[in-house]
Amino acid sequence: MLHVGSSSANVDSLALRVQDSDGNCAFNPESVDTAWTCSSDARAKTNIKDATSVMPYLLGIPIRDYTVIASGDNKTEVIAQELLEKYPELVHEDNDLNFSLFKWANNLISQELASVFHQFS
Repeated sequence: MLHVGSSSANVDSLALRVQDSDGNCAFNPESVDTAWTCSSDARAKTNIKDATSVMPYLLGIPIRDYTVIASGDNKTEVIAQELLEKYPELVHEDNDLNFSLFKWANNLISQELASVFHQFS
């Protein structure tokens, strides 16, 4: 199922929602990322258990503070090109040589680790 939001360029709201039997994902374009959010409801899951720690893998990923040129927004995230050599599985390069992080990687790294690193810095 596909839901499309407002077409007004002045409205910062949900632009697109995609839904199937596994859940739904919403898209709200922002200046620095693809802004996908997907359902993560325990009621739709079974066999939930602790995962193997990925912290040793994640601790080597450089987190950067920067300013977005187009908007002036200050962000704390990773830079896709900096991950190409050591973490190529996290980076997507399109035909126009634009780099981006796969959304799962961006969520895992940017939101979780940035908050941890700022607590201890």
